[in-house]
Amino acid sequence: MLLLGLVGVHPSMLELDAPSAVPTPDIGPLRLATLALASLLAPATLLVQYLRGAPLHVLLICACCAALFLLVIGRLAGMVAVQRRMAVIDSLTGLHTRRYFQDALTGLAKSPHHGAAVVLLDIDHFKQVNDTYGHDGGDRALREVAHRLSLAVRPGDVLARYGGEEFAVLLPRTSPQQARRVADRIHRAVRERPVPVGPAAEITVTVSVGVASMPADVTEPDRLPLLADQLLYQAKGAGRDRVVSSVPHPPATAAA
Repeated sequence: MLLLGLVGVHPSMLELDAPSAVPTPDIGPLRLATLALASLLAPATLLVQYLRGAPLHVLLICACCAALFLLVIGRLAGMVAVQRRMAVIDSLTGLHTRRYFQDALTGLAKSPHHGAAVVLLDIDHFKQVNDTYGHDGGDRALREVAHRLSLAVRPGDVLARYGGEEFAVLLPRTSPQQARRVADRIHRAVRERPVPVGPAAEITVTVSVGVASMPADVTEPDRLPLLADQLLYQAKGAGRDRVVSSVPHPPATAAA
């Protein structure tokens, strides 16, 4: 117990939660179970000794070890929960991460589907927002855009922050025409109202959007983001603030 106490006050313990360049391994159920068995070995042995007539202090040591075990397991379980959430949820916007999006895209390739699409969008002139209003203003804009996107997509769509000021939407079981309508709705949702970037500052934010569909445009799911990215840059090259896809702008009366 003395050794455990000395470990707890060692200066290196201050760096326990510091970010590391080495990826932290995922502590899954099997590893937790193995750790639990290993941690319980000592108190179980002491308990057996006590039941066989060992002195009372053995029982006290056993209880301390068990309490320490519960604290360690509780701490590890909390770290695992945080780790897994950080892997799939973007801390700034609350949207899914690129990793989650890629996993969903991979799952689409492994399961039966009837058409699918990917929408990629990028905030226009976002560097100017950061330069003018600072990174706090840029973060405000990202959070507000993310909120509007979450209201514009459909239940079952996978919305993610793809990187920086770029967002992605995976649309399962979606025709090219439906994907275009969703993309147009997203485009309108972002630009229809000014976006707050400070206590008394608002700006108009626009996005450039690329839409790729399967099987109309590509035959493999992993090709969807690549083509959508190309179409996104076509939108930027054509003047930004627009949607580019293989499907013309649908009639205003069409429903997504």
